[in-house]
Amino acid sequence: SAELIGGIDFIPLAIGLFGIGEILYSVYLNQHAADFPYIKVSTKDEGFWPSRREWKESRGPTARGSVLGFMVGVVPGAGATIASLMSYSMEKSISKTPEKFGKGAIPGLIGPEAANNAASAGSLVPLLTLGIPGSGSTAVLLGAFLLYGLRPGPLLMTQNPEFAWGLIASMYLGNVVLVLLNIFAIPLFASFMKVPLRIAIPVIVVLCTIGTYTVNGSIIETWLMVLAGVLGFFMKRFGFSPAAAIVALVLGPIAEETLRQSLLISNGSPLIFYQRPVAFGLVILFAILVAVPVAYRLIRGRSLPAVPAEED
Repeated sequence: SAELIGGIDFIPLAIGLFGIGEILYSVYLNQHAADFPYIKVSTKDEGFWPSRREWKESRGPTARGSVLGFMVGVVPGAGATIASLMSYSMEKSISKTPEKFGKGAIPGLIGPEAANNAASAGSLVPLLTLGIPGSGSTAVLLGAFLLYGLRPGPLLMTQNPEFAWGLIASMYLGNVVLVLLNIFAIPLFASFMKVPLRIAIPVIVVLCTIGTYTVNGSIIETWLMVLAGVLGFFMKRFGFSPAAAIVALVLGPIAEETLRQSLLISNGSPLIFYQRPVAFGLVILFAILVAVPVAYRLIRGRSLPAVPAEED
């Protein structure tokens, strides 16, 4: 088709993977909103605001979760989910009352949330400095940058300083606005739990379809969104992250272009990636990032005790 000569657009695949794919997976899990108990929430309720004891108990987990989350967020591909899980495990391991975790313990709530928010900010570091998205959301953000002709990387601060510093300032302002929205909109957010899944799913599908079609007015891109949604469902079904596909989609053309440029500079010799200190350091870092999770799984698999077979 002539519409595919220029390649597959980023937006239909992103909407399909994160929109349609999530819907299909929710239907597969049969997670009906009506099955959840709905509790009416008001800012005037007793216990809505944290007490002095809860504020004091939150200081340590907040600091630890923020530092840990930022460090994990800087690592490309780690994501906020890993940061939250690591923070929860750390808080539980150092707590004097680990038996309270899973039952509403303050450190188990505050620490992972602080790590989650810090990881979101940390994932912008590799994006703005190296042009490498650190998570699925920053991969979508990178796609938006490229649509507007902005190339994240070392030259972003010098070529577009207004945009770069405006983005950094928006993180501070966004947190303030988010606090205000969360305080006054919690009753509204809680009311969404009353919406049955049979009503929410058609609305979301229609919005995804309209958003995809209005980009270029292409029916083919709409079908590509559906196919991407099916792919996203199977990725989540078998334990793969759809964010990895988005990162590959965004970084693929950039990696191909820079690879060609590097080979042209070196007259076709791949040794350029090992003879330059910066390039060689990045290769070593990439090898470590790939090897550490594999080694961790192997070590963890060996340390797990064997399950004895049941006798008939």
